[in-house]
Amino acid sequence: MAYSKMWYSGFMSRPLSTGLPWVIAQVVLWILMLSWPFVVFWLNFPIAPWGQGFQGWEVALSAALVLSGGALALSSVFALGTNLSPLPKPRDDSVLVIRGPYRVLRHPIYTSLVLLFLAWAVIWKDPTLVFFDLTLLLLFASKSRLEERWLCLRYPDYSEYQKKTGRLVPKVFR
Repeated sequence: MAYSKMWYSGFMSRPLSTGLPWVIAQVVLWILMLSWPFVVFWLNFPIAPWGQGFQGWEVALSAALVLSGGALALSSVFALGTNLSPLPKPRDDSVLVIRGPYRVLRHPIYTSLVLLFLAWAVIWKDPTLVFFDLTLLLLFASKSRLEERWLCLRYPDYSEYQKKTGRLVPKVFR
């Protein structure tokens, strides 16, 4: 424990150790994902969308993903309240939130963003966007590991909370 406190007070107190590089990486990936269909079109770059042309199922599946991802995001933001921060390091005045979607997921906002960007990939039927979404999922899985180290140091009960909830999917990837 003494080593972890020393490590926390030394390395973790540096300005960049708030996790800012992770936030920058995710924003760059979001911009890439949102602009990709338009850049591909503008450059007249050939893509190989899956399936035949537009069939209608894409709208239904995308709508379901947007509704579920949007509802999860909104309920997560409301549950966090003033604890909301884009950085993975918890703020000094934050409290541990275990209500709302946090009863079953430790990082529901990350999950909601993966669902929303999956909807974007489905509506465009672009395998490259699916690849980017999987990359976003891996980025969030890695970012959440860092975040959880800080949360364990900040909140003594966090390790018990981890045993009861899933990281990004309920009861999966604990």
